[in-house]
Amino acid sequence: MNNTNDENAFDLEYDKYMRLRKIISFFPILTICMGTVGNAICFIIFKFNKKFKKQSSIVYLTYICIFNTISLYIWNLDDFVFVNYGFVIQYINLYTCKFLPFLQYVSLQVGAILLSMISIDRFFQITSIKSTTFVRKILTTTKSAHIWSIIIIVIFIALNFHIAVLNGYLNPPIEINQTETRFENGSYFNITIISYEQDSNVNCYSYSPYFSLFPKWDIVNMFVYCLIPFLIMVSFDSLLLVKIYLSNKRISTNEASKVLKENTRKNRLAISLMSISLIFILLTLPNTVIWAFFNLSFSISDYGLFVLQVANILQFIN
Repeated sequence: MNNTNDENAFDLEYDKYMRLRKIISFFPILTICMGTVGNAICFIIFKFNKKFKKQSSIVYLTYICIFNTISLYIWNLDDFVFVNYGFVIQYINLYTCKFLPFLQYVSLQVGAILLSMISIDRFFQITSIKSTTFVRKILTTTKSAHIWSIIIIVIFIALNFHIAVLNGYLNPPIEINQTETRFENGSYFNITIISYEQDSNVNCYSYSPYFSLFPKWDIVNMFVYCLIPFLIMVSFDSLLLVKIYLSNKRISTNEASKVLKENTRKNRLAISLMSISLIFILLTLPNTVIWAFFNLSFSISDYGLFVLQVANILQFIN
């Protein structure tokens, strides 16, 4: 009787979380639709509006639009597909297992680092004196922004390239032994026929049966995608606020009105950038920490799978 009650309680718990997971599984589709349309509109505006063509920070935003859109179509889409259709796109074959995780890591890391470059760009754009042409040429022109963006893309393609080459493997062929009875020369005898059948299941996120880079690479991803960009953004945004504060203290009475007005505008920009940094870390850190350290613990329970799904959705809302 107790076993029956426990089974019923387990089934009720499973049904409850499965219903919740099915409901929230439609959020990834919503983020894909809104993110794709929003990024496409922003890309067109940034690329073809003359007002933005000379702003270096807009160059970074243009690249961010591209990579953020790409990032929506792998892990985010898998949340919807797995809950509703019972399979994971990355596990379809060995090629998807290699290419899609590689593309996911590259798109997330490039997007995050480019976002931190905007804070660096704004800091030097606002604080550098017009005569310091060297700093402005290497950091705050549209040409330099394109160069830095391409360098960052190349670095992170190289950093993650091992995933595209080594990730995933197929199980060795399964040996099938079949015994047949045959009649020859007036007598019966048994023979064993050995055949091999290839197991089509892909072992993804492992390089071989003896070596898995994951979750080790998720720890690297936590630093590269989440913590390092956050530290860069907070550092340069804080420096900008301090610079503006000191500038306000040094201004004379004659120029107070004009300079204070300009500094107020800069102050608002710095606070906006700081807010973006805080939102970024709040939405991305929980998911990266779970995947880096607690993935196995969360994956063995219905509640844990629900938490993983919510954390993943929050990450792609960013």
